[in-house]
Amino acid sequence: MLAILRKNNKKIMAFLGVFLMIAFVADYRLKGRTSGRGGSDIIGRIGSETVHGIEYDNARAEWEVLTKELRIPEVIRGFDGRPQTEFFTFAELPLIQRFTVAMPQQPIIAVMAARRITSQIEATTYLLLLREARKMDIHPGRDAVQEALTNLQAYPGGDPVLREQAVTNWLTIIAAFDRVAAAPKVTPAQSLRLIAQGQQKVSLQLVEFRAEQFMRDIPEPTRPQLEEFFNKYRNDNPDISESGFGYRYPNRVRIQYMRVPREKLKATVTLEDMYGYFRNNPEKFEAEPATQPTTGPTTRTALGPDLPSTRPTTGPTTQELAKLSLAQRWQRLSDKAKERVKDEISQQLTEQMANAIRQRFAADWPNFHMAARAAGTTVPTDVPTSALGVPYHTISYLIRLREQVQKLKESRGVMPETAEEGQLLSERQLADLPGIGQSFSFEGYRRLPFAELAVERAEPFLSEDEHKQLMENREQTLALFQASPPLHDNFGNVYIFRIIQADYSHPPQSLDEIETKVRNDWRTNEALKKARDAAKLLVESAKTRGGLQQALNAANSQVKLITTGFFQEGESAIEGYKLGNEAATARFTKDAFQLLAERLRTGNEHPTAIFEVPQAGVVIAAQLENAKPTIKDPLLDMRIAYQQQYIEHQRQAQILLQWMMPKNVEKRVNFVPEHRDEKKAPSDPLSVPPPNPLTGV
Repeated sequence: MLAILRKNNKKIMAFLGVFLMIAFVADYRLKGRTSGRGGSDIIGRIGSETVHGIEYDNARAEWEVLTKELRIPEVIRGFDGRPQTEFFTFAELPLIQRFTVAMPQQPIIAVMAARRITSQIEATTYLLLLREARKMDIHPGRDAVQEALTNLQAYPGGDPVLREQAVTNWLTIIAAFDRVAAAPKVTPAQSLRLIAQGQQKVSLQLVEFRAEQFMRDIPEPTRPQLEEFFNKYRNDNPDISESGFGYRYPNRVRIQYMRVPREKLKATVTLEDMYGYFRNNPEKFEAEPATQPTTGPTTRTALGPDLPSTRPTTGPTTQELAKLSLAQRWQRLSDKAKERVKDEISQQLTEQMANAIRQRFAADWPNFHMAARAAGTTVPTDVPTSALGVPYHTISYLIRLREQVQKLKESRGVMPETAEEGQLLSERQLADLPGIGQSFSFEGYRRLPFAELAVERAEPFLSEDEHKQLMENREQTLALFQASPPLHDNFGNVYIFRIIQADYSHPPQSLDEIETKVRNDWRTNEALKKARDAAKLLVESAKTRGGLQQALNAANSQVKLITTGFFQEGESAIEGYKLGNEAATARFTKDAFQLLAERLRTGNEHPTAIFEVPQAGVVIAAQLENAKPTIKDPLLDMRIAYQQQYIEHQRQAQILLQWMMPKNVEKRVNFVPEHRDEKKAPSDPLSVPPPNPLTGV
């Protein structure tokens, strides 16, 4: 035995070395992936099955590989259409591919959607998705796994075994989704109908009967009639009510805001400012062809002597420009280019003033917010002292703030404007406000309108689950008295607002609260009944006499017959006819296609019908004048197939957004958590979303 050991000493030592190394690595990997949690800890249950801590730790290690370690450069098209390189995690890439086929013309939106999903997923969700996929007996194709691993060889680092396991498991989860998403199919008939909706058009001849035409014959209502009408529509939202009547107050807010006036700041920009700004980047403003100015530039020593009056008819080359002094290049600049210089300076001044305002809010808001939370009230009993010496929640704070900002050197003596709305306003009313009503902020790459931010993101109106979901999505919400992110309008002005009062949607307490409106609505409704009767008589006459015009002639009516242009089903505007309400117009154009269906069913070329549009206070007697059908050409079958595929991709993208959402995953697998210790990113004091991860796009 000893002889055997001596003879094979080197082989045995090599074997033991390898064995010990494997044992050490395995022990290290196991400890590293289960540190901080016992392997037998139960983190939750899926039905009667338990989920242990070791599974969670393994899932967390894999998810970190997928979202942090494996970052792959890809060339994408930015908003300006130019290709640029961005880094994407391996977890994002399969999602981006699936969103891109649904929105091929919007690659940035596909990236945003994928990053939203991965930002919501954490180790528990990843673990549950993997369990769900395994229960479905899903196995990704070997070729797909091997191709992914081969492509990742160019990005070394980390544990290769853990990397392979993470890649395989993520592709398993994606394959499970693909199986589910492939189930719903769009039929050729559905595709043809959608194509037809985009191609079929009709035109009408119509006579309108407006409520005001019959108002003189309507008596004043009695109190019981008002009570009955009020109770009937008390809980209806007038914006979406089929009847056009409703008295329920929508969610409403009252706001204060500050406006940074760009035009006033632009007026302070001097010639020296413009020339100094131009000197830092002359090529940027010389990119467009220079035009001959109508008058020579002002002669100033600082800008150098005037150039000769005779100028070249074509713009100089870059090499020729480089030989000129900056003063000469400035003088050659077109008036339009100089205006661009001035615009950029004024925009920078505007942003600087807005940032100064927001920084002041950011300094005083946390103390006020914490005091309000501690007191359990909107406004704390003991209001903390603000840096401006007045209570943070008052209009005096905004007045002091504007005075302080005006004194800053960068403000150049310009004072920001302040305003406070005196009444509660709905989302629609906020959007109608001059100036701020048309402003917006950016959330990622999506425009977030002011009115939507003020109402739909107001924390007093959000449920706990809604607020939690918005926080997970890193989307902006606003507490009472919290300053908003900067909003911009189309003229470059900047607004910062805060909600000072929120009123949750509710019906009026009594008729007395809105009696005048109910009285007017009751009379309008009675007038519409008479308008309907008049329209009915005209249509019945038209059916027997051969058309609306013949019926009007027989009645010796002076009413003008209106002929519309062609319109599509559901279109919100009609050429040649205005209802004055886009929502009402869209409803009318949708209903009007019943006439086309009647033509096809009965063979009557010019069917007639009555359409009530109470939102616009009108009843319409309409007759189909003409129709443009869907054109059956050799490419129709191809268009049907393309439309079918496009709709399926759109539907799959919608499913994907919901499929990966943590709360939906937990609900699908019936997961009940025991506890969670996952760390969330610290929030900004003003709840501002983090910087955009797509740097440079």
